[in-house]
Amino acid sequence: MARLTVDTPVLPHPVPADGAAAYADELTEETCHLLELMATGATDAAIARMLGVSERTVLRRITRVQQQLGAQSRFQLGLLVNVLQWVPLPAPPARPAVERVTGAADA
Repeated sequence: MARLTVDTPVLPHPVPADGAAAYADELTEETCHLLELMATGATDAAIARMLGVSERTVLRRITRVQQQLGAQSRFQLGLLVNVLQWVPLPAPPARPAVERVTGAADA
């Protein structure tokens, strides 16, 4: 079986030596909020309601950020935002405690 390799870099362009700071200066508070909402997994409709804008506006803003970074997809945008540490990842949901149920077979 042939082994797959990836020769393309993770980022469409190199991150400057000073890290995410150079890119972060270009982000508006509005864009940061949008990225935070996207990171939570909220739908476009939910993001639109939270921001008080239309879904179409949300899509346009996401597309604009993708173009600024050279991201080909929303998934790649999420990876870039994570690599550049623009938005802290939300904490994973807590796993509910599982109670062991004993039955007649355990007795």
